[in-house]
Amino acid sequence: MEKLSLCITVFLLFKESLSGASKEGYYGIFPQTISLDDYGAKCSVTYTNKEKGFVPSMWFVDGVPILSENYKTELNVALRRYQSSSDVSRKDYLRACKHCGVVPLSVFLRQLGERNMSLRFQLLPKNAIKSCAIALLRNSRIQSLDLEGCQIGLYGAQYMFDLLHRKTNITEVNLSGNKLGTEGLRWIVRLFHSNHHIKSINLSNNQFEDTDAVYISEILHGDNIVHELNLSHNNFSVESGVVIGSALGCNDTIKILNLSWNHIRGKGAHAIGLGLQRNSTIKILNVSWNGFDIVGCHGLAHGLEKNNTLADLDISSNRIGVMAVSKLMEGLKRNSSLEILRIGNNPLTAQGPLLVLHSMKYIPHIKYIDFGLQPVDMDFVTTLVSFQKSRDLHATYGKVCLKPVSEDEDPTMYIRGDPVNIMFEFIRMKEIDVLDLFITFDTDGSHSVTWDEFKEGVQFSKIPVRLRDLDVIIKRIDINLDGEINFSELMIAQKEHNLRVRKLMDKGERVFLQSDIGQVHQELLTWFEDKGVFLKKYTALNLPKEKNGENKDT
Repeated sequence: MEKLSLCITVFLLFKESLSGASKEGYYGIFPQTISLDDYGAKCSVTYTNKEKGFVPSMWFVDGVPILSENYKTELNVALRRYQSSSDVSRKDYLRACKHCGVVPLSVFLRQLGERNMSLRFQLLPKNAIKSCAIALLRNSRIQSLDLEGCQIGLYGAQYMFDLLHRKTNITEVNLSGNKLGTEGLRWIVRLFHSNHHIKSINLSNNQFEDTDAVYISEILHGDNIVHELNLSHNNFSVESGVVIGSALGCNDTIKILNLSWNHIRGKGAHAIGLGLQRNSTIKILNVSWNGFDIVGCHGLAHGLEKNNTLADLDISSNRIGVMAVSKLMEGLKRNSSLEILRIGNNPLTAQGPLLVLHSMKYIPHIKYIDFGLQPVDMDFVTTLVSFQKSRDLHATYGKVCLKPVSEDEDPTMYIRGDPVNIMFEFIRMKEIDVLDLFITFDTDGSHSVTWDEFKEGVQFSKIPVRLRDLDVIIKRIDINLDGEINFSELMIAQKEHNLRVRKLMDKGERVFLQSDIGQVHQELLTWFEDKGVFLKKYTALNLPKEKNGENKDT
């Protein structure tokens, strides 16, 4: 009786939908037979119009006939091909497609009997991904599911939870490039609370922000067996690095972690490095294309001192200069596991590769170093050849400069801009007393500073100006043109700089930031953060607040 009642209901709904079909140009539609299944109904009909003639059958879903200009779609082909198939998941998929009103994917049907299911860059709207999830519920063959670039969004994340939270056969999942966002990530976290079989998950390029790092921390802290986690191409920065670094230290399952192409730097990069201290399982760490610089390398050095599992480290494209790499080498000298070091596309100059190579005397376990396209000199090549005679060591590098390479400075230690503005803005932001600075420069107590004394003082104070720019500074400060700087000249120059800053600040924040001093100011803020320099009593820009377009007195 239930089936008969359903047939009658379907028949009536079908007749009600004829008016809508006629508007589309279909005429003389006559139902013949109705066959039912768990997901929908198939109605055999004849209909004619001024273009078509006779068509033997049509699909009838949720009371609405699907009238296609080309009725022999992939759906019909799939039905004929798999109507006698014993594969339950194929039948489930075709029924789900009928129920959801979507055309089946032949690429999905072909792979249902294989171990790997790849639907990369197949745009899957809500009903399409729902049909795929239904089909996989009773599939026990597939072990790897690749949905990269399918843009399944929040609804797709929910369907993945429904599918995977109790399945044991799927152990590798790729959800890269699916616009999951915060809400989608929450469903993934819920999944790991109930699924203890997924070993690898790719969550790259999903628009995650710093506020989402707490959910990543929950995955790393959770009771699961995730061995590989890919978080690349997201928007994680300093705050995320601190959270993820702390969680990494508590994790005891992760073997491969990819944090490349984010914005992790400063104390966040430092925390990632320190996280290696307590982690005893990680083997491959990729933090390329971030901003580790000196602070990050300092953290990595401390982490590598106690870590004895990491075998492959990628820190390419991290603004790492000679000083930063020297800190890293100090940590590696106490490490006994690292075999591969990737450090290409960093401002190492010709000194950096040679420094790394000389450090290999004390780091015998490293077998491969990737310098990318970094140019090297003949000293590097000669040293590498001598090492290769006694140990298994290989290196990738750029062109070899036959001429002696002139000694250059570490570019990460300096910033762009007018050197005078850089020096006095550095002094102002760090609140350095100009008398103390002059005493530091005047090493012989002669009450004047020579070029050599000025050079030593700048290097000692770590003012980010290049040595070749010192002549420019001295010429602009030296009022009496005697080639030296006395205390009164330094005081006058500082007062002139501070006066310019005050006038710009009085005009508002935007005017200040667009000025040459303001640009140096912003460069210094980034430089201080990357170098781990703490500014005492310094917040934001120290600029007067604006209200209704007017400056508010401070």
